[in-house]
Amino acid sequence: MTLVAQQKVYDEQFKSNTVHTHTILKGAPDLVVAAYDAPLDVRMQAYKVCSGRNDEVELLASINDAGNYNKSLRWGPGIFYLGALLDIPVLQNYVIDARGTTFIVAGDHAGIRFDSILDSWVYLHVVGSGNTTNGITDTFIEFKPVNNAPIDAQVGVWSNRILLSGIYNKSGAYNVGSTGLLFTPGAGQIHHNIIEVNDVAACEYNVHIASSGANAYRSNKMSIGISATSGIHLKVGSSGATGIKGNTYHVGRAAAGATAGVEIFGDNDIYELLEIAGCPADSGILIQSGATGNVINGTALIDTAGWTDSSGVTTNVVNTPGTMARNIEHHTTSDTLTKYESGSIHTNLGAGGAITLTLPQDARAGCTFKFGVMANQELRVDPGAAGGIYINGGKQGDDSYISANGIPESVELIADGNGDWIALSAVGTWTVV
Repeated sequence: MTLVAQQKVYDEQFKSNTVHTHTILKGAPDLVVAAYDAPLDVRMQAYKVCSGRNDEVELLASINDAGNYNKSLRWGPGIFYLGALLDIPVLQNYVIDARGTTFIVAGDHAGIRFDSILDSWVYLHVVGSGNTTNGITDTFIEFKPVNNAPIDAQVGVWSNRILLSGIYNKSGAYNVGSTGLLFTPGAGQIHHNIIEVNDVAACEYNVHIASSGANAYRSNKMSIGISATSGIHLKVGSSGATGIKGNTYHVGRAAAGATAGVEIFGDNDIYELLEIAGCPADSGILIQSGATGNVINGTALIDTAGWTDSSGVTTNVVNTPGTMARNIEHHTTSDTLTKYESGSIHTNLGAGGAITLTLPQDARAGCTFKFGVMANQELRVDPGAAGGIYINGGKQGDDSYISANGIPESVELIADGNGDWIALSAVGTWTVV
């Protein structure tokens, strides 16, 4: 592939005054559908020219023509505006080249659905209407390759660059059943793609990979910029789903609400989670039963967005050294902490008497807590029966609590992974009982 020099095109019929850089393809396609803003020479040679309104009509007609006459098909370059769902059927006797093409979906409707083979889609860029008053009512873009696609033929969604941006649900409100980007492949169908998602909001699932079947979703690289939802920001797999392995996910800014930031069912994937905010307690990252061998790096889990591992503490590696889930919790009664609250701060503000805070018995090495006295009442920190606390020059007895009762005495403890805790710092007098 080579690039020609930029061309500035203007003519009265198409009212276009746009700078274009477009591709020159080896082997001209049989049928070309030109976008309304395509260069003049492309429009002159095209067998169909779109108007920039309801372009899905011409695009679907071209699919029928290409299939009937066994022709190759070129869409673009340029911008196509979709006034209704572009539902692309199974590709059998033709290929579609959409390099350098952008699809803009305007209006209250789903965007694009592929019940098809996308082996020839090299570049796909889809953007929304750009405001929250006109959005989607259902799946905005869905990839659902044919279920009988053989793995060795490398058909399905292979080696594409897919971009999704500016997607909002209708009126910007959370809508059950809506999805921004949905992958539902069968065996061996979505591999080696680069997927970029930015500015997707108010869906039940902003991004959902609902793979089923051996090797269904593998070796893909997904990057998510900004996303907000009342549902789940990124859902990888579902209960009972298989075939999600060896992918990477880079999540920038994800603000979720009612459910979770990232929910994981897949295996052996790598997650880089830069910032997840506004989730319920311990729901910033949900690692569900069956997910194994994942590496999750989270540098900023904000507010109450901790993490929960339901699949077993030895099967996934979770690194959240920069976690900002250190919301201060003020206790007026005794409480037992969990390992998912690691990094948080606990005080006795408002307590009318002595309270005891018990450390988690199954804490991993590196789990940390800070405790501070904010009421002139006894604040006790109990390691539980699993171990003791190293403080005041040595290890104290198992299940022996430490206590302080004066403002602003404080202590920071870290788990050694064997049931014991080490005082990294202590302010004031902490006695051992």
